[in-house]
Amino acid sequence: MKKLTAFLRHYFDILFTVLGIIVLFTDDDGPGDRPFDFLFFKYALVGAAVLAVVWTVLEPRFRWSWRVKVILRWFITTFLAYIILTYGAAKILGMQFGHNYTAYERPLGNLGPMQFAWAFFGASYAFQAIIGWSQVLASLFLLFRTTRNLGAIILVPIMLNIVLVNFYFDVSVKLFSSYYLSMAIYILLWDFRRLTQFFFANQTVLPAPVMQFFGAKKWHKTAQTAGWLLIVFVVLYPFYDVYQAKKEYHLDITYPMEGAWTVQQITWQNDSLNLRMQPDSTRWNTLCFERGLWGSINNKSKGLYYFDYEADTTAHRLNLTIGGKDSIAIRSVYRLNAGRDTLTMEGTMGQDSFLLRAGRKKYRLIDD
Repeated sequence: MKKLTAFLRHYFDILFTVLGIIVLFTDDDGPGDRPFDFLFFKYALVGAAVLAVVWTVLEPRFRWSWRVKVILRWFITTFLAYIILTYGAAKILGMQFGHNYTAYERPLGNLGPMQFAWAFFGASYAFQAIIGWSQVLASLFLLFRTTRNLGAIILVPIMLNIVLVNFYFDVSVKLFSSYYLSMAIYILLWDFRRLTQFFFANQTVLPAPVMQFFGAKKWHKTAQTAGWLLIVFVVLYPFYDVYQAKKEYHLDITYPMEGAWTVQQITWQNDSLNLRMQPDSTRWNTLCFERGLWGSINNKSKGLYYFDYEADTTAHRLNLTIGGKDSIAIRSVYRLNAGRDTLTMEGTMGQDSFLLRAGRKKYRLIDD
């Protein structure tokens, strides 16, 4: 029984360390449920089992075994704190969610599960900020030995909720979020006996014993200094990284035309626009400018067309490139009235002269 317990302890120490390393080196801010993510997970399961067997067999003759365990568990807690801090920073800085006017314009039943969830979370910045600050708080507690369990206790229900959202709303980070939930639970299992005595047996629990990792005092002080520097990096770098990503994806700038507009008038000189867009009606219904320099046109009969845009607020120029097989370029000068609720665009679209007038659209979901 002792051998089995030791094997499981070594197995999960190695497994979660390997998974953390894999995430750090393969996560490129894209989806986390890619085929090679599942392939790496299978290899990690097998590789961790082999190494755990070797560790369990050699442990009686390996006097540094407890130090290896300390290093692996230090990595697990630090990695988990870093990752969760990154997600918390993304919510606090408004990077992960936001208003999606294109989604608001679609019938509710036509939204995909993830689009529905993101529209819901993005509707309230206060809601996502509370989740973000909760993740930051839990991560800060994880970074210190004396508050590690409190951090894991806070983090488990947060991650459980996120995992359930990811699974039942088909968000493509099911695997990674399951890693993080499992790590938080595993951290609590390190002090399982003491926690059950405190919470369920109403017993007084003494502080956990602390073993000195280094024998020499100078190395102990050096390690303490390095540890504090690492904590500063782990806490601050996620906010810097998220801010840089926000700039890269042009999410740090809000243009005055951002939002949804009901098209009241649209005219052009020739008929080439009508032929290229192929509408049954020349009427556009809604024009949406999203943060991140993209948007959509809701055509009355043909549905959505997506575009990228560039805006010069000094010269009042607004250029759109409507995507698709044959892209269409709009070059225009825009005007907004004093209340910024009426938009006029005048210029060229392809070879045609172009004029559009639209009124800003409001939604009970975000404007009430």
